[in-house]
Amino acid sequence: MGGEITWECIKSGPNAGAYVFHMIVFRDCEGITLTNNETMFVENYNGTVDTSFAMTLITMEDVSPKCDTASGFWLDCGDLNSTGDGNGEGAIRKNTYYDLVVWNTSCQWMGVCVER
Repeated sequence: MGGEITWECIKSGPNAGAYVFHMIVFRDCEGITLTNNETMFVENYNGTVDTSFAMTLITMEDVSPKCDTASGFWLDCGDLNSTGDGNGEGAIRKNTYYDLVVWNTSCQWMGVCVER
């Protein structure tokens, strides 16, 4: 369905030069399953970093709209760990992933791609 990727370079302290990556993925609960580790591919503008790493799942939550309270029917994902467990079209799950990546580079612009 969609999502977002954010990253920040740590500029001081013991992890200076490391990057903190967060990835949020919204999934149709009637659709494909996401794993506990999704791969991220990263390259910086001058080619000194070209790598991939596993993003670790830190939270899973049902963010289905609760829109039909009059009839008492609410959309939900059911078992968050399964495929096709939503109780109707529009049931949505939000997965949040995280990783701390250490490179021997200074903080510089990065291009990010997630491949599935």
